[in-house]
Amino acid sequence: MVPDFDRMSVTGRFPQELKHLESERMLSWDEVYQLTEMLAKVIKRDYKPDVVVSIATGGLVPAKLLKEMLGVKVMGVISARFYNKKVRTEKCIVEPVLSGFVPKHTDYKVLVVDDIVETGTTFHEVMKVLPEMLGLGEWKIKTATLLKKPGAKFEPDYYASEAGEWVVFPWEAEEVSV
Repeated sequence: MVPDFDRMSVTGRFPQELKHLESERMLSWDEVYQLTEMLAKVIKRDYKPDVVVSIATGGLVPAKLLKEMLGVKVMGVISARFYNKKVRTEKCIVEPVLSGFVPKHTDYKVLVVDDIVETGTTFHEVMKVLPEMLGLGEWKIKTATLLKKPGAKFEPDYYASEAGEWVVFPWEAEEVSV
């Protein structure tokens, strides 16, 4: 069940009592869409990105939805992962390639999107390399995610809800134990 988002705070965050998705569960496509829609409404209040950058692979669906909902024409993809050939690595691997658009030396507003902030390491590592990848210019970069785990070390600029123990997204169906 998606929390009732009608009582959003003016800061763009959602009231604490509405932010918590409890226990292990699989989100439906409808829930993902609803969370993304509410996230888009909050982002529209104070930020108009020129470019949406997805952190692949988890951020691909939310980034595409946000791109459309925010009326953004340009989308890029950056790859960051903790797995190499199905083996978890200790370090987040960020590919030094930003695909989907060629950054110009300009003053774009960028929105970086992922599906969830668990520890915050992925966002942290991406934010370390992204400005150099974008090149010269006054890039304004903000971050957004559907879900954030309590205690994450990275605080995204925007998120729709806090997640409890474990969330499985529809695009991760193979992770559901049978």
